[in-house]
Amino acid sequence: MRVLIGFVVASCVGGAASAQGTLYGIDVAGNLFTVDITTGAGTAVGVLPNGPFANAALPGYNEIEYDNTNGRAWAQQRDGNFAAQEFNITNAAGIGAPILNGASFHGLEEVGGVMYAAGFAGAFGNSLHILNPVTGAATPVGLFTQAEPIGGLAYDTNTGIMYGMTTPGGGGAGFSSLYTVNLGTGATTLVGNTGLRFGSLEFGPDGNLYAGGTGGGAENGILYRISTATGAASFIGPMGFGGVGNGISGLTLVIPAPGAASLAALAGIAVARRRR
Repeated sequence: MRVLIGFVVASCVGGAASAQGTLYGIDVAGNLFTVDITTGAGTAVGVLPNGPFANAALPGYNEIEYDNTNGRAWAQQRDGNFAAQEFNITNAAGIGAPILNGASFHGLEEVGGVMYAAGFAGAFGNSLHILNPVTGAATPVGLFTQAEPIGGLAYDTNTGIMYGMTTPGGGGAGFSSLYTVNLGTGATTLVGNTGLRFGSLEFGPDGNLYAGGTGGGAENGILYRISTATGAASFIGPMGFGGVGNGISGLTLVIPAPGAASLAALAGIAVARRRR
């Protein structure tokens, strides 16, 4: 489970970009890349810091999220580390030390400046929280009502609906299912089973919902489009990241800063006038 260069020009970093933004992905090993939503192909950006990790047996990352309201990017460390790392979206360089947040969060999604987080294990397990990534404070919203843990969150700004994708394990049936999530209570409503295994979820710059394959199956490292009506998954293509045992653990959408396109257009007009 949301840019940029210092906020901005992220739309110029590799991969498919448009006025609506650029989709970024991360695999468990911390490889950050942009995603071409027409082919699935990933373009390397960099590798997130290798530590320090409190749980040395499980280095790496569960999720990434870009906060489009302030231009800051965060990566949640893997289970047992209970911390998030701020990083530069343009090169994956770490910013500051990891910030303890007391939980294994597998889904992060920013909505209007509020960061929602899906708990995965322990005291914060299988529940929705509001997370302050700067301080690490997590405020419980409520328990999810499905048995499987949520491995990705994605918010549809057009409909005001939050979606959650379950990840196999922790009571799961082996395949991921798509749910809607009530942001006031944490209650979930089933949309449908995908028949595949996913560890990430995000809306792309075209307004469609996407998920990255994980779990070591044939879908591992593959980008799929997900139907918000049925949960059905449509094959897009391999990302080139997330090998066996190292699936795609996070997706986030980076949106150009407001006015950036207008400024670029004005600059182009000025150049044209000078040439005349």
